[in-house]
Amino acid sequence: MFVREGKKTVLIIGGSNVDIKGRSKGVLIPHTSNPGTIELSVGGVARNIAENLGRLQVNTTLLTAIGEDEYGTLIKKRTEESGVNMSEIICSKEHRSSIFMAVLNKKSDLETAISDMVILDLITPEYIKSKEHLFQESAIVVIDVSIPRKTIEAVIDICQKYTIPLCVEPVSVSKSEYAKDLLDKIDIITPNKDEAEMLVDISIDDMERVREAGEILLNKGVKMVVITLGPEGVYLATANQKGFISSVATLVVDAIGAGDALVGGLIYGLMKGQSEASAIASGVATATITLSSREAVSPDLTPIKLEAIYRELESRMLLRKNLV
Repeated sequence: MFVREGKKTVLIIGGSNVDIKGRSKGVLIPHTSNPGTIELSVGGVARNIAENLGRLQVNTTLLTAIGEDEYGTLIKKRTEESGVNMSEIICSKEHRSSIFMAVLNKKSDLETAISDMVILDLITPEYIKSKEHLFQESAIVVIDVSIPRKTIEAVIDICQKYTIPLCVEPVSVSKSEYAKDLLDKIDIITPNKDEAEMLVDISIDDMERVREAGEILLNKGVKMVVITLGPEGVYLATANQKGFISSVATLVVDAIGAGDALVGGLIYGLMKGQSEASAIASGVATATITLSSREAVSPDLTPIKLEAIYRELESRMLLRKNLV
């Protein structure tokens, strides 16, 4: 089981920030100014996953850190409005809220980014231990690895103490290293191709290598491996099922947040009692909705809209394609 029976809450731990996104109107030329647009929105991997779940009407509590500043107020307001419980977060007077600055090409794909997330160091093992009661009431715990390594270890300790499934989102290639020697303590991991390469120490340049990476991660102790492949879909590997689930063709407005949406949809599906492949399909549906939005979490996301895309996946037999 990837969620605990009888528990209705998802506990999410990790980063919250504002996203500043510059989008080039033409071919992106390095080392010079590029005409385009600049937008500000609310983001952060853990926060995005939480908001997706809130909009999908799943009871969700977020543990994160924000500053007592204009950005922090914006983060808290937007997240609470989606239905997420923010009552246990850290609000600091000494630190400013996290900022993620991204540069997108004309296809809306991420070219490069800089993250300023020093405030997340306030998410200490002591803070996590003080929230142990929240773990006890949770069906599953989801973390992004932007939090300190010792804090990740504290989360793992509490999850093991109460036999709580743990889902880990690696966040980036550099941060993936935080989880590399902890794989036997992780139930679900959701890397993209580049992050998976870091975790398994092989070059992933074709679908056979994707399968190999999934097998390595299973052998290292992960129970569900979800490797996201952008337009090529998702690779799922568990003890029971292995194979690819295709993406849904859609006009991409902004790719930022799509991976977080997939994780949110996956957790939504698991909380509904869906099979592993069906839960991944719920994740693909959520990501599809997000890709058509300029924001990291689509304000149009609802269970009804997700279910409509899920049924399309089901009708096209994509849930069974290449799954064994």
